[in-house]
Amino acid sequence: MSEEHPGRKPLVRAQQEKYAQNIAAGMPKCEAARAAGYSGTGSVAVAKLNKKIHVLERINFLKREAGNAVQVTSSEVVQGILDSIERSKAANQEGHVLKGLELLGKTMALFTDKNLNLNMNQDLDLDARLRNAKEMARELTSNDGRDDAPTRMEIN
Repeated sequence: MSEEHPGRKPLVRAQQEKYAQNIAAGMPKCEAARAAGYSGTGSVAVAKLNKKIHVLERINFLKREAGNAVQVTSSEVVQGILDSIERSKAANQEGHVLKGLELLGKTMALFTDKNLNLNMNQDLDLDARLRNAKEMARELTSNDGRDDAPTRMEIN
C-alpha cells in the first residue's frame, strides 16, 4: 500500500528528520547536516542522505507545506505598507514615508498604464497626500485584484 502523499509522515530517524526540516527551511546542505548532528563537515552525510528517496520525499513535502503556509494577500501587503508609512510619519522620517509611498505605488501597479487621478498637488501637505494614497489603496484593493482594462494615469 503506497502512501497518498509521500513525505507526509516524519522520518523515523531523528537526525534524518532534523536534516529534512533544516533543508526545507533553506539551510545549506552541509550546515543542515551538522545542525542535525552529523559529524565532520557534513558532506559525507549529505552525499548519503541525498540518495535516500524517503529523505528527499520528506524534504519536498516540507517545502510544499512551507510554501502553502506563506501565502499573503495583496490587501495584507498594502496594509503592511500603510502601517509602515504611518510609523515612519509618526517618527518624522519623511524619507521613509516617501519610500513607503513609492513601494505602495509599485505594489498597486500605479506605474503601469492605468488611469488614476492622483491628487499629489505639491501644495498639499504630507497628511493630505497620505490620505489620498490610502483612499486609492482601498479602491484598488476592493476589486480583489480584478482589473478590466489598462487606462492612463493623471497626476495633478
